[in-house]
Amino acid sequence: MIVRHGVNGLLAANDDEWLGALRSLADDAQLRARLAEAGRRTVEGGYSAEEGAARLAGVLTRVAGR
Repeated sequence: MIVRHGVNGLLAANDDEWLGALRSLADDAQLRARLAEAGRRTVEGGYSAEEGAARLAGVLTRVAGR
């Protein structure tokens, strides 16, 4: 799972939860900063071009070695 609720983002299952999440973000600058930083780390660590290239290189190396 990419988004972990309260760790690197907020999840909402319905309109009330969505509005609550938006209110929380609007009211809490520290929450916004913490989620933003954690979200960036998540993306850079697992979904960046560099990470994708490293994974592809690993797969190609294993396949070539067979």
